[in-house]
Amino acid sequence: MRRINPTSQKLDVGHPAPGLVAIRRDRKMESKAVASPEKSAVDKRPERDLPSWAYLLIALAGIWIIVSLETSDWNTYRVLDDYGWIEHDHDTPVWIKGEWLAGEYRVCQMPLVPWQPLPDSAHLLCAQRHIEMDEDAWPPDFIDSISEIEFVELVAGKWSPLEHHFHILPVNYWGRINRSDRTMFSWRCQRTTNGLECKALN
Repeated sequence: MRRINPTSQKLDVGHPAPGLVAIRRDRKMESKAVASPEKSAVDKRPERDLPSWAYLLIALAGIWIIVSLETSDWNTYRVLDDYGWIEHDHDTPVWIKGEWLAGEYRVCQMPLVPWQPLPDSAHLLCAQRHIEMDEDAWPPDFIDSISEIEFVELVAGKWSPLEHHFHILPVNYWGRINRSDRTMFSWRCQRTTNGLECKALN
């Protein structure tokens, strides 16, 4: 019987056994086979990117809508503003006759003087009593409170000589201020603790 000398057999630890290599190779192939359907499914998804001309049409349509809203006489913003549903804040010189308690209402007039467009030249004339008068007439109490020279300056479109009759107050307007369709505008104003809140009447 032949004896095997243990020292005569050299164990090659640097290279795995052939069976182990085959097992590893089979596992790698199985993992690739499992992952490949998902990858192919992703690759087969249809591309939904729009062509460049479609983005150009969308941009032009947006510009056209904005321009139409700004220039049209019947755009939504202008209609809401005409009906007094949009608020405008504007610090305004206000002439007040007598005492005006917080919470009280008055009808105030806003004149459009020559060569002084609104709202930059906005001034409110708030008398104690509301008198039925022509739409373009000045409040009698205000005319009586200024001198003839001041009235001449006012008719000439100059507010500066009369500014000492006014108090600048923060006013919340419900309605358009930048108007030129008449020479006298009426507002129903309520005195608040900080200023006025006014709604357009005409």
